[in-house]
This record gives sequence, C-alpha cells and structure tokens, in this order.
Amino acid sequence: MHFVRNSMDHGIEETKEERIAAGKDSQGELILSASHTSSEVIITVQDDGYGMDPEKLLDKAEEKEFFTSLVPNTAKSFGL
Repeated sequence: MHFVRNSMDHGIEETKEERIAAGKDSQGELILSASHTSSEVIITVQDDGYGMDPEKLLDKAEEKEFFTSLVPNTAKSFGL
C-alpha cells in the first residue's frame, strides 16, 4: 500500500494545470499489476507522473546511511 500512496503523493503532478502544461491528460494514471514466477510474486506500481529525481533519492539514501561508502559513488557514476 505504501508504494501506491507514494506514487500518488510524489509521482503524479500536484495540479491538473501542471499535467496539461506537460502535454498530459489532466487526470493522472496509476497502474497496479502483479505477476508470479514459480517462487515469487512481483508487484509493480506505475504512474504517468513526472518521475523521480535520482540525485534527490541518492542524497536522501546517503543521509539515512542506507549505502556503504562505495555504493553512492558507483550509482552516480552510472548516472543514477
């Protein structure tokens, strides 16, 4: 449920005017899908919002010490 809420709170533009200015339909779209393999259930949450800011995500992860000292440099070198 957190991923759905996060998608709505942080993925979809705040106003319909922002969406229209970006060339999108005024109403956002959220797609929740599930599939399975022999041993896993894979749940995907997808939205048509403006996306994530990779630099902001990495900065937050570093702030919360989610990475070892090598991972952030590696991620940034790959353009993430």
